[in-house]
Amino acid sequence: MSTAARSYLALAAVAFACLGANALLAPDAAARSLGFQPESVSALNEIRATYGGLQLAIAAVAAVGAVRAAGRTAALAVVAAICGGMAFGRLVSLLADGPPHPATYLWWSIETLAALCGAGLLAGRARPGTPRGAR
Repeated sequence: MSTAARSYLALAAVAFACLGANALLAPDAAARSLGFQPESVSALNEIRATYGGLQLAIAAVAAVGAVRAAGRTAALAVVAAICGGMAFGRLVSLLADGPPHPATYLWWSIETLAALCGAGLLAGRARPGTPRGAR
């Protein structure tokens, strides 16, 4: 179980770091890839903060959990909750606003899968009788 959790967190760290670096360094391109165009300095600021800095912070949490057993459960919970929250937000938007840009369905699928995998890994860590070293 420990190898699966470490692998999940390492993959999450790389994915969030790539997304965050892209949005931080090229917010226009990041926005266009999702089908919208920032029209002000404030919009660029928001993209750099939310899609850039926040994603890099999530990557850091995942990376710490991947290398430190003491932070692994918390990191799993954070990544699973964030991915679940993003997937839920996309579902609400689909129902309230209608069909999004086609690329959004790919992100929705990835976020849902990541949330479910993270929840499954967390459930496995909480199972009574699991040896502590295997968590």
